[in-house]
Amino acid sequence: MRVLQSIRRRLRVHRGDGGVTLVELLVTMVIVGVVTTMITGVVVAASANARFNEDEARGLADVRKVVERLGRDVRQARSINPGATTDQLVLWIDGNSDFRKQNTEVVTWTLVPSTVNAGQFDVLRTVNGSPTFRQATSLVDRIAFTYSTAARADGTTTPMTTPVSTADAATIRLVTTEMRYDWLTNRGTEVRSVLFSTRLRNVG
Repeated sequence: MRVLQSIRRRLRVHRGDGGVTLVELLVTMVIVGVVTTMITGVVVAASANARFNEDEARGLADVRKVVERLGRDVRQARSINPGATTDQLVLWIDGNSDFRKQNTEVVTWTLVPSTVNAGQFDVLRTVNGSPTFRQATSLVDRIAFTYSTAARADGTTTPMTTPVSTADAATIRLVTTEMRYDWLTNRGTEVRSVLFSTRLRNVG
């Protein structure tokens, strides 16, 4: 009988030694919570950084395409077409150098509402008689063209009124373009601005 009681007593002590106290459980939960919070913070920061980098890279890539192609068109143009406005640039590029304007030599740059991001625009380049080419997608928040004669000695210009009249179109030597862009609206980077001026080199 005494042997049986001794065995039972030993079993109770053994079971007690193998259990987890409430304090130990609370400490474990606190440690797990702290570690989980730290991991979550790292994941959130990495995700935000990835969105920022993607926004910056895609935005700059699209802007670079617009700036390079638009700049080349303006430099090659013989004149700005009458009727050009602040949000639509119409150029005559004398591709065959015959000094005669043909419909297939008229290039138009314009904006259309984006089908991807509401409130943004796509930049389109159209040559009469050819398919429209989309230069930038869901990028440009705003684009504005201003037209002027050659810059003064101090670098300043006086913008002409738009739409450009026939008389003014013959005197335009400089096109200034301002763009606001943000590939991902309200995510990643803030809205950025680009301002550049391009001189018409082939004015007749």
